[in-house]
Amino acid sequence: MDDNFFSLDISSGWVLLIFLLAAGLSIFLYSKKNIPWHQNINMLLGFLRFSALLLLGILLLNPIMKLSVNEEDEPVFVVVMDNSESIPMRMGEQQLKQLVSTVEGIQQNLSDYQVTTYNLTGRADSLNFKGSSSNLSSIFNSFESIYDGKNVGGILFLSDGIYNEGLSPAYLNYRYPIYTVGLGDTIPPRDISIRDVRHNRVAYQGNKFPVTLKIEQRGFTNEVVNVSVNKSGKSISSQNIRLTDHITDVSFELEAQEAGLMHLIIRLPQKEGESTYENNRKDIFIEVIEGKEKVLVISPVPHPDIKAIRQTLHETGNYETVLYIPGITKLPTEKNYDVIIEYSPFKQVIRHSFKSTGKWIILDSRSQVDQIYKSLPYLRIRTRSTQKDLVRPTINPTFRKFQLDSDQTDRFNQYPPTEVHFGDYVLSGATDVLLYQKVGSVNTTKPMMFFYDDGSEKSAVTIGTGIWQWKLQEAAVHGDDRLFNELVLKTVQFLSIRTNKKRFTATPRQNVYREGDRIFVDTQVYNEIFERSYGNKINLSITNEAGETRNYELVDSPLNSTFSIGTLKQGIYKYRASVVNENEQLVDRGEFLVEALQVEALDLTANHNLLREMSHKSNGAFFHFSEIEALTQALENTDFQSIIRTRESYFPLISSLWIIIAICFFLFSEWFLRKYLGMY
Repeated sequence: MDDNFFSLDISSGWVLLIFLLAAGLSIFLYSKKNIPWHQNINMLLGFLRFSALLLLGILLLNPIMKLSVNEEDEPVFVVVMDNSESIPMRMGEQQLKQLVSTVEGIQQNLSDYQVTTYNLTGRADSLNFKGSSSNLSSIFNSFESIYDGKNVGGILFLSDGIYNEGLSPAYLNYRYPIYTVGLGDTIPPRDISIRDVRHNRVAYQGNKFPVTLKIEQRGFTNEVVNVSVNKSGKSISSQNIRLTDHITDVSFELEAQEAGLMHLIIRLPQKEGESTYENNRKDIFIEVIEGKEKVLVISPVPHPDIKAIRQTLHETGNYETVLYIPGITKLPTEKNYDVIIEYSPFKQVIRHSFKSTGKWIILDSRSQVDQIYKSLPYLRIRTRSTQKDLVRPTINPTFRKFQLDSDQTDRFNQYPPTEVHFGDYVLSGATDVLLYQKVGSVNTTKPMMFFYDDGSEKSAVTIGTGIWQWKLQEAAVHGDDRLFNELVLKTVQFLSIRTNKKRFTATPRQNVYREGDRIFVDTQVYNEIFERSYGNKINLSITNEAGETRNYELVDSPLNSTFSIGTLKQGIYKYRASVVNENEQLVDRGEFLVEALQVEALDLTANHNLLREMSHKSNGAFFHFSEIEALTQALENTDFQSIIRTRESYFPLISSLWIIIAICFFLFSEWFLRKYLGMY
């Protein structure tokens, strides 16, 4: 039930004074003895005048009225069901049916409260066990914002306690009691499984590459198993392994033959008595490419920036770098490269005849400004003095040539500053800024790193040296240098891609998807003078490894030129897109990969200790699935209290239309009566 009450913020002394003044003026006006109407009418007129004067006087004090409303906040009860695939792997079909009916029964028993059901990914209208991974902490983190300020009576969490993504929920802080129900079996099952498969994501055609893995066994000691690697339904390599230890290491050396995505399946035989066969298979995908891309680094002097960039490129195994420092290294005989990195080129002009698809130019604070403008007409630096600025990078959120991991870009704020020219920076032409300069805590619009692409020339320009410190600082603070490496690799990747002159392109937004991800294919159609064209009927066909084809159709528009494919099962998919534009058929082809997580079957031993810790930490209680009746009784005996919340609102009384109407009514009524009685 809601209770309402209000109060005014004016002193009772002022109200008393206004009351006396209004009463005095009214009595003075209507205290005459010679009146042409009855005494009762005289008292009514005096009351009308008194009421109008009293309200006017109070309004002159400009009071603020506070309205308070007491609202009863009934408790909310949350049910979270672990919907991961590991649940049915250790529970029989009959137990699963019992589990579903148990959850429905608990919801019915709690019908006096507002009950909301979730699985590990969000709200759930029905129960299923198709989750390909177990992130137990994510859903509880989301409750911090979903139920912030709300009266949560408790959370019922039914799970086996196994997590393979995110943080351990034992590290979280909970503001409400959690009642956990342990599912599954805490006794390790008899099983043989494939674990920790390691391989290169990229291999070069004609080269050999390693694949290593671990075989974990429980209850099959001294058994001999045949581990095979299969491609297109045929075994390309196999080994007989005796399982003498709990974990056995196995390695293969395979050859990359045909260019493109290669799908390999690692298999173990199915042994009688295994708890599941889901972990006896592991699918891996390797991109086989024709050759490494060549990168030439030119610098007038040795510098740690060069080493940091070359180290990042070398670690991927996808690039062959050549270093040219006049007077120190020999002049390369090769003249054509995918990318040329020119370090401090305008500090000392180096003449060369090398050619590349794109250039990355790194300027230092001692580069000659006039030489910069002659060679880079799209960049003009107007220096005001010899003064230098110390700046840090800050990301431009509107940059669209490629995307950096949004979870990592905050690391830019922790990078050491670099020295640049102090002055104005003016960009022109087809430039796009990736990083702006940040001076202290002030964000500026001065570029620190930008890209130029006019269709015939591609380049990246970084203003400032000492970026080797970025790599070291990031590794020291975060334990890895992922943002620096991503910045270098995506810059080189963008510059190495040759300008596409095709009038029609169909491109998946990602080359690699996870099973369960929504798949999108973006399309672009151009006319003969390379203006964007719309209203085209585009056909798309997607074929899986079994030769099965799905067909899609789209009429593109400025608002939509993207195919939404939905989700696909794991595998390599080839696509073919076609469109007729200006009486010419245009075709684009490609392929993309859908990977399965395959993590749920790796660990099937329930972790009820984790659930006990969650309940203990939150002042809840733990129950085994066999103790459901005790759980139901405990919930029925717990009185989840409602909370009375007071909501207050303030508004000036002078803005109230009803008071103005009341004053006008009193004055008009007095005037009308006096007029009617002949006094006006």
